[in-house]
This record gives sequence, C-alpha cells and structure tokens, in this order.
Amino acid sequence: MERSGYTQRKVADKTGLSCATISQYLKGVYNGNIDNVGGTLRDFLDRDTERAHRRDIKVHFVPTHLARVALNLISATHDFGDIGVIYRPAGMGKSMVLKEYVRANSANQ
Repeated sequence: MERSGYTQRKVADKTGLSCATISQYLKGVYNGNIDNVGGTLRDFLDRDTERAHRRDIKVHFVPTHLARVALNLISATHDFGDIGVIYRPAGMGKSMVLKEYVRANSANQ
C-alpha cells in the first residue's frame, strides 16, 4: 500500500473489504478468515502491479488508413471551428489519433 500510495479506504473500495477488516488484518488482530482476506489483498496487489507494468509499455502511433481518415476529419473540424464526433469500439485507436493530432499540430498553436 505504501509503495502504491493507496489508503486503506481506497484498498477497501477496490477489494470490497471493509476498512475495519483491512485495518485489523494489517495490525494482525483480524479474527475472521485470514486466508480469504490475504488472498483478496494479494489478488488486488498482483493486478495493480500488472497494471503498473502495462503502463511502462511505450505505444507508438501507426498511420493506418483509418488513422489517416480520422486525422483528416479532425483537421477539417478544427479548421472550420466545428464540433466533430469520432466513435468506434474500445481499442480502435481513437485516443492515439487525437494524441497524434495534438503532437503534430502543437507548433501551430
């Protein structure tokens, strides 16, 4: 918890355990199912560690055909001072395209 900067409240919210259970477990005075609480906390910490490792992966923009179409639409929307909507399922690269547009056009501000 210290390494991740989590409070007992945040761990409780993320694990479904109560703050009292976590507090008692950490103090070594918990009278309930210690294996269950320990397993829940280990699972949470393992998932959190895995998530932190995934953040370390550097992802680079790949100008696919759809990415170029999206960049052109964003550019036209920007040029005309209009509002545009891009929608696709999660993981299709919408955020990457927007970040690339900002990166490529930040000098033009």
